[in-house]
Amino acid sequence: MNIRRVSHFCPIIGDDMVVVEVESEPVLAAVESKVAVEGVSLTYSKVECGAACSYRDYCTRAPILKGENVKVVRVLSRIPCPQSRSLTLVELLPLA
Repeated sequence: MNIRRVSHFCPIIGDDMVVVEVESEPVLAAVESKVAVEGVSLTYSKVECGAACSYRDYCTRAPILKGENVKVVRVLSRIPCPQSRSLTLVELLPLA
């Protein structure tokens, strides 16, 4: 995080504001194993799954939009999918 030295007056709240530069944090998500390679850029799509397993949130609730371009930052582990799908848990970073 980087805080800039210049402040700007905000007429809405009536106070000075400063600009802060932040970096995105990687998001944990499940992807098809064939695209789970560090450094690969891909178009994200959620894994459609109705099974109740401990990895379900990584398949269906990752805070990334369908069709968003992301980069695989780190490959973590294979997911033992009860539906016999070939899935891997990865860290994804949205691309600007």
